[in-house]
Amino acid sequence: MLEVAGLGELEERAYRLLVRAGEADVADLADELGVEPERAARALGSMCDTGLTREVPGTHGRRYAPVAPDVALGPRLVRQQETIDWARQAVDQLAEEYRASLRRRDADWLIEIHR
Repeated sequence: MLEVAGLGELEERAYRLLVRAGEADVADLADELGVEPERAARALGSMCDTGLTREVPGTHGRRYAPVAPDVALGPRLVRQQETIDWARQAVDQLAEEYRASLRRRDADWLIEIHR
């Protein structure tokens, strides 16, 4: 569901789990997700790099917490919406060019018939 915001399936599951749990370490996350710790660590690293999670300071061992969804995902969705809006404008422009082309061809066809 959040692939539109750039999350893969494992990242989305991990992020949702962190949102519910508040924080977790790699082992907890791997256990809850049913994946190897290496996969969980890669997902957490990717999510930290993209601003979805952060390391919890002052904890023994590395623990991670989610960044608020509106802060982490909001800007991504705004960019996606802007991209969609630009694409929609391009489609509207192409549709207008298409209709203008049809009108010209219809006019040419009528002129040919009249001759």
